[in-house]
Amino acid sequence: MKTILLILALHTSDSTVKKQRPFTAGLEGAAAVTVGNNIVSVNVGGPCLRLRLTPKWAVGVAAVPSLFIFNGKAEPKLGLTPRLDYGKWQLQTPGFYMAKTDKWAWTFGLGYKFM
Repeated sequence: MKTILLILALHTSDSTVKKQRPFTAGLEGAAAVTVGNNIVSVNVGGPCLRLRLTPKWAVGVAAVPSLFIFNGKAEPKLGLTPRLDYGKWQLQTPGFYMAKTDKWAWTFGLGYKFM
């Protein structure tokens, strides 16, 4: 009987150890405006691979569907961006492939996460 009570006492003391979740997944909505050389783009949240550094800081890379405005002409484009997140704010530097010139056009801007 003493052995059973000792085992139960040891078992209950182990339950105070916090378990960490190694992986989480979810959806988030975000919008950003970025600017570059004769370029303005309005970006909305797309798929993102993100590494959370602290509860507020994260770094990642994302594909951002955008309304791309170049020399006054608007068209939809998909941008690829590294990003730095702090809380609900994010810094983005999306690059857009320009097929006519076979070059990438880079912009820089600020975004806000709604979720």
